[in-house]
Amino acid sequence: MRSLVPQGLKGESIAARLLRGAGVMFFISIIGTALGAIVQVTLARLVGATIYGQYIYVWSWLAILATLCIVGMDTTIMRFTASYNGQQSWGLLRGFLRYSYGCTAAALVIGSLITAVVVIWILPLDAALRQAFIVACLALPAAGFLNVVSRNLLAFEHVWMASAPAVVFRPILLLAGIGATLVVLGDITAAWQAILINVITVYGLLAASGWVLWRALPQGIAHRRAEFALPIWNRVSLQFFSMEVLRLIRQRTDLILVGIFLGTTKAGIYAAATHIIMLMDIGLQAMNAIVAPMISSLYGRGEMQEIQRMVTLATMVSSAYALVVGLGLVVTGHLVLNLFGEAFTAGYGVLVVLSVGRIVHSWTGPVGFLMTMTEHQAVAVKFQAVNAVLSVLLNITLIPPFGMVGAALASSSVLVIQNLAMYWNVRQRLKIDPTVFGWFATRP
Repeated sequence: MRSLVPQGLKGESIAARLLRGAGVMFFISIIGTALGAIVQVTLARLVGATIYGQYIYVWSWLAILATLCIVGMDTTIMRFTASYNGQQSWGLLRGFLRYSYGCTAAALVIGSLITAVVVIWILPLDAALRQAFIVACLALPAAGFLNVVSRNLLAFEHVWMASAPAVVFRPILLLAGIGATLVVLGDITAAWQAILINVITVYGLLAASGWVLWRALPQGIAHRRAEFALPIWNRVSLQFFSMEVLRLIRQRTDLILVGIFLGTTKAGIYAAATHIIMLMDIGLQAMNAIVAPMISSLYGRGEMQEIQRMVTLATMVSSAYALVVGLGLVVTGHLVLNLFGEAFTAGYGVLVVLSVGRIVHSWTGPVGFLMTMTEHQAVAVKFQAVNAVLSVLLNITLIPPFGMVGAALASSSVLVIQNLAMYWNVRQRLKIDPTVFGWFATRP
């Protein structure tokens, strides 16, 4: 075990950098999750389950569209920005930054226009949902660019400024916006009002994050001519885009189909349970945010043993955290859900089932990034495709007879199947054990 832990966190060893960065991410995530929970509980109690369900339903669609409209560029940035920065390939880095922002801008403009047309003239929505969707379209360009900017900051290892705007500052600004709305209007009576507060917040965060990224760019790129590797950038971004589409289908199918089969009120209750489950994801997300660009950099230098050591340490920490928090949520689930309102305690079964899936998810380690950051993204796309289809089929099959619990069973089953399949692939292709048992491979 001693071989995995650095003698001090102030050094520049792989383990020290991992623990420092993950520590910052963990702190940010804890604060952000607490603030986010306060926002969700406050909003749910102010507007009730029906309007809250409409708000969550529309904002979930916005998150899907924002991810689709950046055409896989967020993961592509983690792959190439980190690699070029580590190799000090300033010309390629400058060219890639131009390429990534150009592609993102074009895709976001086209996506926003198409979404607006579909919402206004095609979809058979009731008045309340139509208004909410129209307002949400205004946030689409900013939400997409904010994701791209934050991924660039993370690739440059500016962990705090990469995560704090969306995770910490956003809920603070949302609370301020809710308070200002109550002072001016006296109440929030429609979902579009809550979404408008989000729109204003996202644009403010984008402006601040863009300025920080401009200041954080390496000095070397200012004096180098831009170089372009369009064939490989196009190929990899298309593969990552395919993965994002399939991942979204897998991750969002449950909530979307709960809204379709059971109504937006049930969707709001289900969403409250999934928000609580995010507490279990904090450890893994904190580690993955640091691990991903480091895997890309180490793989480019052929340091496979260092990847094994780093991944083992990350999995040991994140899986222990997920187990403790998961058991805590099973015990206190009714009490936590009641914070949203009495109607939300109906989501306790969802909370338990999702907890089991998340525990298994944490035990298998960062298998997805081990594939996508080591030039095996094409294989990962195939896994995502199978699991996306499986997610739709299981949700359609299980939601009608079992309701919200059926959606949770489908979500957890697909997550476990995907992680086990990717684990086997990582073992075969990279000869790395991403679970806690990888510790034996690090021993002298």
